Amino acid sequence: MLNETRKGWVRALPRIRFNIMSSVNKSTGYSPFQLRFSKSPRVLPPLLLPPPNPSSEHIQAREVINCVRLDVTDARDNLMLAKISQSYFANKNRADSFPYKVGDLVMLSTLNRHREYKNSMENRVVKFIPRFNGPYLVTNTHHEASTVSLEIPSAPNVFPTFHSLLVKPFRANNDNKFPSRTLKNLGPIVVDGHEEFFVDCIIDHRKIGKGFRYLVHWRGEGPGEDRWIKGADLDDNKAVDVYWATSSLP
Repeated sequence: MLNETRKGWVRALPRIRFNIMSSVNKSTGYSPFQLRFSKSPRVLPPLLLPPPNPSSEHIQAREVINCVRLDVTDARDNLMLAKISQSYFANKNRADSFPYKVGDLVMLSTLNRHREYKNSMENRVVKFIPRFNGPYLVTNTHHEASTVSLEIPSAPNVFPTFHSLLVKPFRANNDNKFPSRTLKNLGPIVVDGHEEFFVDCIIDHRKIGKGFRYLVHWRGEGPGEDRWIKGADLDDNKAVDVYWATSSLP
């Protein structure tokens, strides 16, 4: 229908519009032509000839108007049935009350962050990204919109409000059943009565202008304390050299 230069739209649009108007809508059960003109045009000429002496009923406008009115009424009923069916299946697994409250810990889906994850490093493959990460603290809930606001310290520039379908409750590890899965948080390192923070490793990086910003994991801290730090603040830091040396491997 279109050529390689994509310049055939003027010739293609009438045929596209005709096909759309001739297609039967799944919800209404009618084509747009049927609802507007009380009949759908035939692509081929009719095979049957009209009667030799047509009666007045064949040409009366009132019959056409009544037919259109009946089709539109039937289409509205079909739309109502479609809405009821969609609502039933949409609400089938929904709870009567909002499942989250302020102070809860939740896991956030990474579904909409695949591109960001892949573009941050050449050798990354999306299939290895976790489906959820966190936990994150719920700071606000919006029942009318089914959304929650989260505290995401590792990504301060990200809009913190997400639909409830993108989060799930955080369940702490059962130390009795799975003792090896527990991530030990050693806490900050104290030197002469003062807390000292040491870079354990670099997790990720972003290109910011002419420089970089690094996601830093602190020694003795859990994943929830990871922070984005400007590259200028990590000059002569060995963790940065190790990060680039590792990420450059095939």
